[in-house]
Amino acid sequence: MIQRVSIWTLCLLAAALFLNACGAKQYPVPDEPVQDARALMAHVQERDQSIDAARARAVMEYFGSEGRVRVRQALLVSRPGNFRLETLSPMDSTLSVVVTNDEELTYYDLAGERAYTGAPSAENLAKLIPIWLSPQQVVQVVLGSVPWALVDVPASDWKMAWDGKKDAWRLEAEVNGGRMEFWVRHDSWVLAGARAKNEDNRVIWEIRTKDFERVSDGTHSTELPTRIRFVMKDENLDVSLTVKEYQMNPDLPDHLFELVLPDVEQISLDAPEF
Repeated sequence: MIQRVSIWTLCLLAAALFLNACGAKQYPVPDEPVQDARALMAHVQERDQSIDAARARAVMEYFGSEGRVRVRQALLVSRPGNFRLETLSPMDSTLSVVVTNDEELTYYDLAGERAYTGAPSAENLAKLIPIWLSPQQVVQVVLGSVPWALVDVPASDWKMAWDGKKDAWRLEAEVNGGRMEFWVRHDSWVLAGARAKNEDNRVIWEIRTKDFERVSDGTHSTELPTRIRFVMKDENLDVSLTVKEYQMNPDLPDHLFELVLPDVEQISLDAPEF
């Protein structure tokens, strides 16, 4: 005989499954916890000394006011602020390339036969890639480092606590009436996220990192995020980078971060009317 299950039983079961799916796992405090923010920052600094460069293949997805764009990328980064980002066609030919070094930021649109050049600043980079970071800070985030330079806060002003949901240490400090938060994974000391809030406690922007993968150069090893997401809700901006392949500390000669332009139209990013 088939037993009938009441509608209320089904509803309760569905609610239980929903709550279980939505409930975030809580990770316990590590057995050897970090004592304070100064010690955590020292761990991060030591970790950063083992990774200076990376080569990656990735997929970038952009969600904005103009819709969704998904492109394949080849990415090279080298400290302090050198990076090369090539947008690739399905046949692996280069459609466009962004190159930064200590002196210049260049974007070359091969299809449009034009180039944009200017100072390697956060303002100029935002005109090409809709994020708020400087080239140096982009390199830091891709290498899993904490972009401390986003704020000028001494170690003594950071409040630190364990975040069981993120499985990471959370650093929080007051900045210009608002708040800045960084998350750092225990033991690997890699960036696990960042968030800025205004004086009304509303989130201005976020960096979300996840799906960490351990990589090695044969001498050192570290974790690196294989998914990096930049979100600015007020600006209707959501840019994510999904890394398909990482190479740690490859040999990247300086000429890879220089771009000799052909005879094409050149536009100044520094121009006031840009």
